[in-house]
Amino acid sequence: MKNGQFAYPRGWKGRLAGHLMALTNHGMNQKVMELMNIQPGDRILEIGFGHGRLIHRLMSKSDCSFVAGIDISETMVSQATYLNKRFIQEGSVRLVRGDVCQLPFEGYSFDRVCSVNNYEFWPDRQKALDEIRRVMKTGGTFLLAIRGKNPDAKKMLDRISLSEHDIDEAQRLIKQAGFELLEVSRHDLPFMTGVMISATRK
Repeated sequence: MKNGQFAYPRGWKGRLAGHLMALTNHGMNQKVMELMNIQPGDRILEIGFGHGRLIHRLMSKSDCSFVAGIDISETMVSQATYLNKRFIQEGSVRLVRGDVCQLPFEGYSFDRVCSVNNYEFWPDRQKALDEIRRVMKTGGTFLLAIRGKNPDAKKMLDRISLSEHDIDEAQRLIKQAGFELLEVSRHDLPFMTGVMISATRK
């Protein structure tokens, strides 16, 4: 399986990639849930929701009122829609196919935005971060979860991990977009080192 199926899952290989990401990202998603500090009534946006497991967990295990998600892959939208069918029918989840660089949401719409292991695939990172800031409420929290290099990781996964230089650049771009950095933390997780960059919209 080529890295392209992780960047843009499609067809039966894309469905297989979705199941693989559900497995390898489980620990990362749990850590994101811990660090997001979700408050009752929060409106949340996930960038690149993939298999949709984090959205399902957000609706099942937190007090948020609404979760939106955007993903470029039609295959992942279909997979996540099936998993979150009940919440979609209730109106508490909205999933759309689209590009992070052109978010189909109004400004000041979300209290929290998160992205798990897809920053490396964004076509224009600065434009994407500008868009994320646009749709966030003032004082809202952005959590960027990145797969850092890990010598114990499988070769296939290590190829899509980011170097320290990439992680430093991510922090610079986040600040350049008008966010205030809150914390950068590293966590030993199954299959990867999780790097969590937390920032607030000024």
